[in-house]
Amino acid sequence: MQVDLSKKANKFLCSLATKQAKQIVHKMQELENFGTTHDSTKLHSLQGNYYRATAGEFRLIYRIDQVITIVLIGKRNDSEIYLDFDRMPK
Repeated sequence: MQVDLSKKANKFLCSLATKQAKQIVHKMQELENFGTTHDSTKLHSLQGNYYRATAGEFRLIYRIDQVITIVLIGKRNDSEIYLDFDRMPK
């Protein structure tokens, strides 16, 4: 299954150091190959097929439709990613 990045997720990924970026790219490859990961959790409080997964010290929020779209990437132990997600148009 194809994996796409939103502009915001792509910008965040490009700003990371190589080690952290590799962790996220590895998680994206896992999503591409299997459609989900062992640590993926469905976000139940939201409309649509939104999930979260962790990659090292980062959290990915993604949507599954015809393609997997990484909507946001943020720090794992920071609630800021969920605040950003709530502010996004869906």
